[in-house]
Amino acid sequence: MVGLSEEQRRGIGVALNESDWVGIAVEPAARRVEVAFDVLSLPSGCTPVGLVLDGVSRVVASLRHGRWGDASAPVETFALDDLGGVVRGFGGGPVHGWEFIDPPERDWLTWKERLSLDVSLRREPGRHVLDLFQEGDDTDPPRHLDLRVWFDTLRITRAGGAEIPLPDFIESGRRLWSGFQARRTA
Repeated sequence: MVGLSEEQRRGIGVALNESDWVGIAVEPAARRVEVAFDVLSLPSGCTPVGLVLDGVSRVVASLRHGRWGDASAPVETFALDDLGGVVRGFGGGPVHGWEFIDPPERDWLTWKERLSLDVSLRREPGRHVLDLFQEGDDTDPPRHLDLRVWFDTLRITRAGGAEIPLPDFIESGRRLWSGFQARRTA
């Protein structure tokens, strides 16, 4: 896939909203990141999928010991090899926000100077960005993880690697949320 339209970016946001972020793997030599989710779906409830990002140019993260808006929360640095463990340490919490691909810059601006990890894999910036976060409010102190990945293309895969056509993935998410909204208003 060469570029993502606004409709595709919004559709991916709908399909990923409330999904559990369960893992991440970075392949620096291949300039690839795979983000693992348990996506809400009908009729099965949860479906494991991978969001495979290719042409990755940069990966940044901010792990802070405090709530998301705490500007004085200590930042914990870690290595790229530790990113998967950091994500798993949040226990597969849901992602929220509806805007994960090329979101407005407002959130990034609040944490871009407080990085735990900043790895460039190539000079040219990626065409798109993925933004995710996790909250660990049940820990003392609370923890918060922000992640941003610059990339060129993406694809969605099932467990085992079979690709899910992007229109099918988006439509599945739309059906789920349309059904949810219909039940709420009935």
